[in-house]
Amino acid sequence: MSKLTSGDLGVVVSVFIVVGYMYQARQSGLYRLPPGPKKLPFIGNLLDMPSSYPWKTWAEWGKTYKTDILHLEVPGQSIIILNSYEAAKELLERRSAIYSSRPPSIMLQELSGFGFQFGMMPYGERWRVRRRLFQKYFNPSHAMVYELPQAKYVREFLHRLLDRPTEYRSLLSHLTGAISITMTYGVDVLPEDDPNLAISRFAVQTIKECLVPGHAIVDMVPMARYLPAWFPGAGFQKVAARSRRDAAELRNGIFEQAYKKWSSNDVSNPSFVSLCLDNCPDEVDQEYTTAVKDVAGNVYMAATDSTSAALETFILAMTRYPEIQKRAQREVDEVVGRDRLPAHADAPYMPYIMAIVKETLRWQATTPPGVPRQVASDDVYNGYFIPKDSVVWYNQWAMLNDEADYPEPREFRPERFLTTDGQLRKDGVRDPADIVFGFGRRNMSRLSRCHPLGPDGRRIVPTCEFDSGAIAHPMPFECTIKPRSREAVKLVQDTVEAMENAD
Repeated sequence: MSKLTSGDLGVVVSVFIVVGYMYQARQSGLYRLPPGPKKLPFIGNLLDMPSSYPWKTWAEWGKTYKTDILHLEVPGQSIIILNSYEAAKELLERRSAIYSSRPPSIMLQELSGFGFQFGMMPYGERWRVRRRLFQKYFNPSHAMVYELPQAKYVREFLHRLLDRPTEYRSLLSHLTGAISITMTYGVDVLPEDDPNLAISRFAVQTIKECLVPGHAIVDMVPMARYLPAWFPGAGFQKVAARSRRDAAELRNGIFEQAYKKWSSNDVSNPSFVSLCLDNCPDEVDQEYTTAVKDVAGNVYMAATDSTSAALETFILAMTRYPEIQKRAQREVDEVVGRDRLPAHADAPYMPYIMAIVKETLRWQATTPPGVPRQVASDDVYNGYFIPKDSVVWYNQWAMLNDEADYPEPREFRPERFLTTDGQLRKDGVRDPADIVFGFGRRNMSRLSRCHPLGPDGRRIVPTCEFDSGAIAHPMPFECTIKPRSREAVKLVQDTVEAMENAD
């Protein structure tokens, strides 16, 4: 055993001095908690918790208290709100060693049966195993595996849209669900009333509600988990019982279909699951299968609703800003022409389209409050004390509406991401992807357009209102989607017919 040197002793003493100083500082109040609404005895800020659009309230509080970090408290829980990109980057990225975990959710993980979702797991080895699988098979080297189902279902979506233009919301929901389930599991999806998609809709809604801050009373009052379903205020028990059945079916049922295809050497739809099973380093065992199953269930559910919300937001923007729509159409015509549909390979040559993608993500965050983290130990930021186990929300809505980064933030302006010569800017403006991160891929097909006229020929100018869910969709708005020409109709029909003949 080596002897302790004077240098080693100095380090040890320094550590004890720093730790002791922070402890004394905490006890003496030298480091104060971040600003926030006044806390009441026993209940803290329970009465201040907004019932809808909490991210907007948080942003207003930030302006009121002139701070980018807020502190709230409800019985048994310390809450930190980060309203700026700088605060989120400093804490969640540079100090990721203590900000990478997730807070426990009794409603979501315990009662509703979604504890298998690796995106909501606490930081640890179980999470790391699943994260490695995700990073290994969802990366550019496997892009072609995932682009094929996207192209197939986008073309089918366009074909259905020709006959059912006012049903774009339900068609978009089917589109994103079909792409997600095929990329993840490789199973076939029915054109209508697919049972796998039906099960997922209720489950996604449950998760969205649980992610809204303050929604689940059982997460604020843990003892409520023992209340029977008939007890006043315990309606969450009925929701949880239904959710447990759906969660089990989502985790196991669809995976079993995928596993059966793989076992029979059916390679018609390569997928995340088939890639994992094909490349298993050893014999496929229960532990490895469980990890694959967990990641697949997480990816499938996370990608479906957020992508649908982003596409609905795009349609809303194109309906409200027809001049932007026309410029986008001109770029598509110049790059693609009118004798084929756009493809992924065209994207680098369409900077205005890509600027619209960025602005769509910025204009309305798909997950406005972010997804909560939990701090693993006491910390200090800008002189403010952050207690261990605090739940940390990073307010994406506030960051994406920061006037210092995005002047006139409520205006839809793709030009903010372009240089004077019409190319994508590489610096000088923050890429929304730096904030809206880890939510999957978006693709765009531009043959059809949102026609901003009603049946009586009047101009449609929809309101820009969004629901207050954790994944924010536009509120229903008037919109008619029409093909640009007879040639466009024929192109869609011929493309789908060619796909069907190839099958």
